[in-house]
Amino acid sequence: MYLSRITLHTSELSPAQLLHLVERGEYVMHQWLWNLFPGGKERQFLYRREELQGAFRFFVLSAGTACRQRDF
Repeated sequence: MYLSRITLHTSELSPAQLLHLVERGEYVMHQWLWNLFPGGKERQFLYRREELQGAFRFFVLSAGTACRQRDF
């Protein structure tokens, strides 16, 4: 099992990405986290989201390591 701390800084998002995040909320964040664990049809992670000033922090418990990805 792996425990990862992942931070998404909203200042690094494009205006279109930020608008998409505001419109779709939690679903968009869940999709983004899912993309960090490619190759599986079933979700292999649990996460907790914390809101920070200008960022979101995720604590992710997973069976495998998350891939490094800068795209949201």
